Amino acid sequence: MKNTQKKVKSNRIITQNIELLGKFNRYLIEHPEITNSVPEGAEVILLPVDSPSLLKANLKILEKLLLRKSSPTVLVKVSINNKTNGKSKHSKTSFGVLSIVSI
Repeated sequence: MKNTQKKVKSNRIITQNIELLGKFNRYLIEHPEITNSVPEGAEVILLPVDSPSLLKANLKILEKLLLRKSSPTVLVKVSINNKTNGKSKHSKTSFGVLSIVSI
């Protein structure tokens, strides 16, 4: 049963990261100047401050990445603001490049 729970959690993390990456890609298309601060070949780690479980999982990925990689790593703070307006729920995602780490 534990392996099944781990697999479900892992799939959820993967799905959430794919969704965030899609939003980040749209953000980059709308703000191409951001790409100037990202070194070529860099690893990008999204840090969703509004989702503690996903943040923790991505920080674990960052830790493993920093232990084995020598390429630059870009940390991107992600904030998702969910607002209810009448009957529809809107969410706005904001991104901010926190730092570029090179080892």
